[in-house]
Amino acid sequence: MEHFKTKMLLPSIALIIAFLCCAIGVQAHNETVEEDIIIVARNYVSVELSETGVVMGSKKGRFEPAEFKGVEGTTVLLFMYNRISRDKCVRLVSRLYEMDPAEIEPRVDHVLGFLKDNKLLLTSKYPNPSRNFGMNKFKIEEK
Repeated sequence: MEHFKTKMLLPSIALIIAFLCCAIGVQAHNETVEEDIIIVARNYVSVELSETGVVMGSKKGRFEPAEFKGVEGTTVLLFMYNRISRDKCVRLVSRLYEMDPAEIEPRVDHVLGFLKDNKLLLTSKYPNPSRNFGMNKFKIEEK
């Protein structure tokens, strides 16, 4: 019986540690950040990889497809599939391409300008706004 307890102790400790790590991650998602998080309205946009870059088009026909190459293409993909701030995107892309962040900033701003001009750019202080503004956030407090 003692052998069984010892065999079950390690997996249960590992499971508890995994749950604690997840709980810490969820708590971090509920906190606000100092920089605005960029959120792209993905329901209105289609993104396809081409031989020379990334093509972003409108699902509703609101704008002509635009091709982004190199740094701009990487920026489009980062903003489409991650909720990150402008500054974090600049840091990530500058590390990836081993370029000075000052050279990357205008290119990231070009992509953000395209998203803003086509009304696809949303910002939030919350990394995951749907969790922070769910129905349970507005429950009436009982006295």
